[in-house]
Amino acid sequence: MVPLLDTMIAENGVAGAYAPGTRGVAHAGRADHLGRPGRPGHVGRPGVPGTEELLADSLDSVDAQIVALVRRRTALSAALRELGRTGGRPAVGLAHENRVIRRYGHEFGPHGSSLGHLLVRMATVRTG
Repeated sequence: MVPLLDTMIAENGVAGAYAPGTRGVAHAGRADHLGRPGRPGHVGRPGVPGTEELLADSLDSVDAQIVALVRRRTALSAALRELGRTGGRPAVGLAHENRVIRRYGHEFGPHGSSLGHLLVRMATVRTG
């Protein structure tokens, strides 16, 4: 975890806050992404009005970032595959794909391995 995230979770008791500069976190002296004034300790405090909305907005923002990163990863993988094809090498780097799957498995356990498989598969199948 990010050290700042650890601190925010320890202070607020919520595993949903994240680093400054990202959507959905209210900071003292600054407006949040909806233009509301920042309030220290606002994110993740049960019973504080707007907390659920802020957390839901934060999750939406993280999901949008994940979508963008998966699209970027898929495009990079396609470019790497094309380089392999044009260089007379196999289009699929099985050793690299296996490292990806093991890395995600190491980071997130069995579900991480599934995520790694999905990411590798998405890079080989054209999507709309």
